[in-house]
Amino acid sequence: MEVYNPIVNISWPLPGVFGITLLLGMIFATVVIYLVIYYFRLKEQTRIQNYQLFLFQVKRKGLSNFQIKILRNMSAYLKLANPRDLVSNAALFESSLADFTGYIKSQNEERENITDIIRDIAVIHKKIFSKTPYLKPFESMSDLEDAEIIYLTDDVNNVFPGKVTGRGSGFVSITLFTPAKNLKLFENEKPVALHVLRLDDAEYMARTVTAGIEMNQLKVKDTTEITKEREFRHPYINVMLSAFITIEKPTVQEPDDMAESADKTNLTESLEFTVVQLNEYECVLRSTMQLGFDRHFPLIFQLDTFKLSAMARVISSRTVEKDSVYYLTMKFTEMSDSGRAVLRKFIAESM
Repeated sequence: MEVYNPIVNISWPLPGVFGITLLLGMIFATVVIYLVIYYFRLKEQTRIQNYQLFLFQVKRKGLSNFQIKILRNMSAYLKLANPRDLVSNAALFESSLADFTGYIKSQNEERENITDIIRDIAVIHKKIFSKTPYLKPFESMSDLEDAEIIYLTDDVNNVFPGKVTGRGSGFVSITLFTPAKNLKLFENEKPVALHVLRLDDAEYMARTVTAGIEMNQLKVKDTTEITKEREFRHPYINVMLSAFITIEKPTVQEPDDMAESADKTNLTESLEFTVVQLNEYECVLRSTMQLGFDRHFPLIFQLDTFKLSAMARVISSRTVEKDSVYYLTMKFTEMSDSGRAVLRKFIAESM
């Protein structure tokens, strides 16, 4: 059947069932293709957004590029759609350690590289999940915190990450992140070394011996053979910031007519310095005066719009006699969580 148009003197056939079906099929296929492309584009945008949020989160925690790479590899190994899951869930992170470290060892990496990766895994856990990542120096086995992540090495080049899970009379219990079959290595007494990290201080090694396995937990004997293996050196960034330190100036009040002795009081004075170098744990001040090594000083300086307050002490001093200038290295001893987060972000963005 045809339709005739007398104006343009043209006639054309009406579509049959097949033609209508074909047309509707083409429209449907176009819609499906569009929806598929839209879905994958939306999925890619979500992936990019999640990764950007992941980067923001870990950089705020002060992770290095190498540590971020470890987390990316862990996320890929676990086939996680969102890498943020790994840094938001301590149980997921810890449950993946046995398989992930086993995977690393299967890649024929050198022992030194494996040890470096496992050390960084312990650092990552402390920075992200620990409520008290900055602990006092490790001087005795009693300084080990419950749930603290450490790593263990033995005399045949085995290395395992572990977690402090308890203590008893003369021993500490540790859960090793390794398949249960590897615990047979420690059924008999065996010399091992515990490696304990203090992020703002150093890595320590405690030489001890195992004391058996109980409920899949390794027991190691208390020891006093503790040495500092390496101090953590954190790179400085160069800055030029005004800083203020408040010091107390003892004075003597004149006695009243009826008083028999002077009454000593303390007045405070705010002194201005210049911060010339800065990292997460220390700063270097330029000054025309020296400060004592035996005191903790309240230190204030501005980072963008944030007024950062901390307690700090002098740990080293260098003098430029020609200009009568002192360069004082100050170690932060107290700082609020919000202040430390702002400082980490400032350092990360300035590197």
